[in-house]
Amino acid sequence: MTESGTAVFGDAVRLVADALRLELDDIVCEAEYAQTTRDLDLGSWSIPAGHVAGVSISWQGRRAGRTVIALNARWRKGEHLDPDWSIEHGYIIDIQGRPCVRTKLEVYPPSDFQAQTFSDFMILGMIMTALPAVNAIPSVCAARPGIVTYLDLPLITARGWVSPS
Repeated sequence: MTESGTAVFGDAVRLVADALRLELDDIVCEAEYAQTTRDLDLGSWSIPAGHVAGVSISWQGRRAGRTVIALNARWRKGEHLDPDWSIEHGYIIDIQGRPCVRTKLEVYPPSDFQAQTFSDFMILGMIMTALPAVNAIPSVCAARPGIVTYLDLPLITARGWVSPS
């Protein structure tokens, strides 16, 4: 269930491999789970103690027996998990090479954002998810017929969305 629910991350591993012109031998999904050690009331639903309240996935592109591309994600509910995973919020890119490069993109609400519920905060995640697709519409419409990926399109920007004043 975890693999099928996160399969889009496998697609992202394939896209990165294509961008690097790297042929992979295999793409696998490895998952770990954490349980809540206390009953967890999330308002609209609950998770009883001893049940899954955390998922850690790693989609890995492998070549010659080693992982060369990994896309990792970790989600948790509540403060009382076993194992008690730490979460580093944002998008982290870590390239091991010469030189090594690590960058972190943090996402947070603007200063005028007012939220009353968890659903209000979820709106930010939905916007973040939609932005690349919405901003790609002009380039996709101008592209050749057929299926295209980011590798077939020009750099996708938010051109026209920022007020000059």
